[in-house]
Amino acid sequence: MIVGLLDMADEVLKFTKIIFIYQTILAIAFGLTILIASEWFIEFEGFPFEAPIFSRLMAFDFLAFGFMAFLASRETEWKSVKIVVLVNMFFGTITAIGFIIMHYIHELPLINWTNIGSYISVAILYTIAYMKQTK
Repeated sequence: MIVGLLDMADEVLKFTKIIFIYQTILAIAFGLTILIASEWFIEFEGFPFEAPIFSRLMAFDFLAFGFMAFLASRETEWKSVKIVVLVNMFFGTITAIGFIIMHYIHELPLINWTNIGSYISVAILYTIAYMKQTK
């Protein structure tokens, strides 16, 4: 019986897998929209530059992290996805802070909070997942 409990702790929890899928969907939705309509996105978000390179780089970030989350969702062992969870916790937190600073420095419109909210939600959900997995 104790062996069964230890084995279960090493498995990726359903909650964590749901977060991987959530991030995959979020990344595809944001990433493809930003990639396909970079110029529109810059204007819509009120970013203080005209070259679409920043928004395209952001789109590639979304898509890369989404692909990573999709691959992680297929894993069954916690040790295989732990680094993905940690990277997303760190990246989501640091990027949200950066976007918040940029929001106030450049006086961006309220719609910019969609970006901030996506990064914050990912950081919070992965933090919860990490806490549940290491409990």
